[in-house]
Amino acid sequence: MVEVMIGPQPEVPDIRTAGEFCLMVSSAMSRVANIDYAEPHVDIHSFDLERGTTEFPDPLLTTHRLGKFYLLCGGDFVHTIGLSLLEEQPKVVSPAVLARSAAEYSSRSWYISDPEDTVDTRLAKMIKLVGSGLAEAGFSDPRLDPVDAQFASGFNRWVSQQKQLPKLPKPNYKKLIELMVPEIGGQEYDALSGYVHASAVTVIGAVIGVQLELNSRRLNAWKQVAFATLGGISAASRMELLRTGSVSQEVSELSSAWRQLVHSYESVIDRVLPSDGARIAEADRAFRDQFPDS
Repeated sequence: MVEVMIGPQPEVPDIRTAGEFCLMVSSAMSRVANIDYAEPHVDIHSFDLERGTTEFPDPLLTTHRLGKFYLLCGGDFVHTIGLSLLEEQPKVVSPAVLARSAAEYSSRSWYISDPEDTVDTRLAKMIKLVGSGLAEAGFSDPRLDPVDAQFASGFNRWVSQQKQLPKLPKPNYKKLIELMVPEIGGQEYDALSGYVHASAVTVIGAVIGVQLELNSRRLNAWKQVAFATLGGISAASRMELLRTGSVSQEVSELSSAWRQLVHSYESVIDRVLPSDGARIAEADRAFRDQFPDS
């Protein structure tokens, strides 16, 4: 085995700090998700008695539950990122995959929990999400389990009766993420695609980054944390505002802490990345010295 001797590397933010921040954000997401359901100026129970049917009795309650479940699941991903970064040997690719999934789930919660929406718009958004889920799950297949088929047919009949709801386009999930996380949403969502879909180029770069202890590897982990946690904070802020009329001090402080963490990350980029080039060049020379014919 060739030992690559490189001088001391520039200091970068401790990745454990990013892991601890993930755990704080996931805790806040869980707390907000479990706040009592509330719709501005509307009593959910009375609304559902009027607008529900025997086959789909609780449309507005179902809408709020869906927002809650998306936020809880997004928090699960953020929590797991935090745990992986606190391990003695952080994982190579799973934080990146988890970060993209966290943003996907948070974006759905963010989409359905806009406090500026009317109740009919919120229902229309729920229909888009549930309808897409039914289509993706193949709920129109005649071989479907009878219980699932009954739910799908009852839901679709209820939808056909909602003539007063606004007509909304199917949500574009990348665009949702760009709106939810305007600072880094679209760029980071695309960048993480290679991790999710096992791109050979992405895998090679990730593993080499670990083997050479490159600064870029740690900086990429920070960027993934920034992406996942800001999505979680944005979704939690919106849901808390919908249900309580205000954003708590806990969530506001997480937003401020996020900006400080990103500033810390950005302040070292120009100083630390040049040393990666030196490490790669030295490793390449050492490899060629050992295997001159390669």
